[in-house]
Amino acid sequence: MWRILGDQDGFYCPVYHFPVRTERDRRSVDLVFSEDLFEWKRIGQMRIGGSPGEPVLFRTTPDTLKCVARTEQPDDHSWIGESKEPYEEWTWTDLGVMIHAPVVLKVDDRWICAGRSKSTHLPIDAVPEDPDGRSHHTSVWDITDNKAEHLLTVPSAGDCSYCGLAHGPDGEIVMSYYSQHERFPLPPDRPTPADVFIARFHI
Repeated sequence: MWRILGDQDGFYCPVYHFPVRTERDRRSVDLVFSEDLFEWKRIGQMRIGGSPGEPVLFRTTPDTLKCVARTEQPDDHSWIGESKEPYEEWTWTDLGVMIHAPVVLKVDDRWICAGRSKSTHLPIDAVPEDPDGRSHHTSVWDITDNKAEHLLTVPSAGDCSYCGLAHGPDGEIVMSYYSQHERFPLPPDRPTPADVFIARFHI
């Protein structure tokens, strides 16, 4: 289960599953619903193929759900899906960039999405220092019209992301995330260290 959406009639959650862990391309995402967080009912399959996972739901209109999901194909891109009530059929659009562990927040009439991105998917002037060569950084994107528009990238590198987004005072956005960028060079043994950060910004 990944990021439960509390709604007026209960709780929706996209759940991802792979029958054989070593065959990640067989992973699928199903939509489930609960009225009490204990009993869950499967509504239907949302996506299969390309190794989808880490899906986050959000509601844009009273009868429309959307979802951003991480995939591995093509080139680790994330996709955005849309479904009308009763949410049994989904259409998907390639966002063209990697946003791992996505989280979304509505800001006025826009939707923003934060997560781990690849350097090669960022504007050249937005790429932070990359001390370990993995080319992973935590970024924020506008996904209002089913397209990913880069807004900002925070200081980050290595194993990073898994953000939280919240509204702050005076139109400020507050984002939590973890990163290893202040810990390089990393020790050879696990667990490798990381830190949790808070970013504050306006868009």
